[in-house]
Amino acid sequence: MKELFFRMLIPVGAGTALAAALALLRPLTRRRFSPGWHYYTWLAPLAAMLIPLQIRLPGQALSLERGIRTVFSPAAAVGEPAAGAPPAALSLSRWDPGEAAAGIWLGIAAALLLGNLVRYGLWRRRLVKGSRPVDCPRLGRFTRRRVAVRRGGTSSPMLVGLIRPVLFLPDVPLTDAQLDHVLAHETVHLRRGDLWIKWFAMLMRCLYWFDPAVWLIGRQMERDCELSCDRAVVADMEPEQIRGYLDTLLTLAAGRPVSPAAAMGSGGRFLKKRFRQALKERRTGRITGWLSLAAAAVLLAGTLTVSGVLAAESPAAGFTLPTVLPVPEIPHDPAADLSPVQQRTSFLWPCPDSLRISALFGDRWGRRHTGVDLAAPVGSPAVAIADGRVLETGADETWGVYLLTDHGVDEEGREVTAFYAHLDGLNVSRGDPVRAGQTLGVTGLTGNVTGPCLHFEIRQDGHPVDPMQFYISAEG
Repeated sequence: MKELFFRMLIPVGAGTALAAALALLRPLTRRRFSPGWHYYTWLAPLAAMLIPLQIRLPGQALSLERGIRTVFSPAAAVGEPAAGAPPAALSLSRWDPGEAAAGIWLGIAAALLLGNLVRYGLWRRRLVKGSRPVDCPRLGRFTRRRVAVRRGGTSSPMLVGLIRPVLFLPDVPLTDAQLDHVLAHETVHLRRGDLWIKWFAMLMRCLYWFDPAVWLIGRQMERDCELSCDRAVVADMEPEQIRGYLDTLLTLAAGRPVSPAAAMGSGGRFLKKRFRQALKERRTGRITGWLSLAAAAVLLAGTLTVSGVLAAESPAAGFTLPTVLPVPEIPHDPAADLSPVQQRTSFLWPCPDSLRISALFGDRWGRRHTGVDLAAPVGSPAVAIADGRVLETGADETWGVYLLTDHGVDEEGREVTAFYAHLDGLNVSRGDPVRAGQTLGVTGLTGNVTGPCLHFEIRQDGHPVDPMQFYISAEG
């Protein structure tokens, strides 16, 4: 759950930035683009918050499909566990702030969602109880969809229900013209799927309750929804008909429904704004229309791209120090399924279950990344790259559970060691001899890390070097 929580922060930040950009540009866009454009464009930041893309630029990450000189089948067997005393468990049970934050987020989100559903259900029940079904033959002039009509229980017309919509009318006398205005307005909501959009916005407010942007987006969407609906209704009206529609709005100005519902009435300064908007020039040029669509597409695509790139290379977002217990030995056979090209090196691949590198050796985020990160599911075996012994095991807030193995000296007399970090469990102890391919532990989500992975280093005389030089073939 912690991983999900931290991974969503980058899309949320990108969506919030897009919402801020739309708000800053609004004084310009409202002069050129229609209320409908503003209404639907608010969906872009909400979509950006919800889509957890990962876009990797050239050189940003590497997925190893070929070129590894030392890769063996994850299902193959290798030797027996090293002899020696049973490994001691690393007991690191501590309070994890990342898990706590994720739990608080999910708990509040669930409470908000439940509260909204209960509130909506009670409100609708009162609405149905205070109303009565009526026939409305004129409704067929505006929609072919089956819509139940009830009168009473409300002071403003409103459309309620996603699957089986119900139109609630106030229990006041309405002329045929006024009823036509009401039906035209509410069926625009029905055709556009505004109720679905309102439910989506409500769910986003529950999910991202900690972000003020989603609450502001929801409020502005409500206003732009009514403005764009008014524009759609009066689009083909003559001036005299528009004045009649505005008189109907004034007559029905009333209270606010429980969201999500599509209501016609409103009051105060917003009603005046609806009047001004309805009286404006209603035609939008073809060029302006295409420009508005292109602008919305560019904004969304740009936001998703930035969000995806940042998500793919996000720095550490939290730490965890769990209780680590010994894991059972998983045997492997380094000789199985090896081609002649693969057998040229003495080092085995440290994580047989993963060939995907999420971070390379070198400069990264303004600092030196001293190894490679292998994206691997929690519990994947981490194996010894060669015969040797365990120099050190431990855990801290940066590396989580880690171990250091000694593999002797190379041809130039340099001491070669291998470092494994972010493990979930260890199968060896300090001083234990290890054999090539022996499972040392399993990958996890410990330490300063955003996702399950194995951080792996090869060091010469204690200095980290690029591990991939020992694995990438010259032709690969």
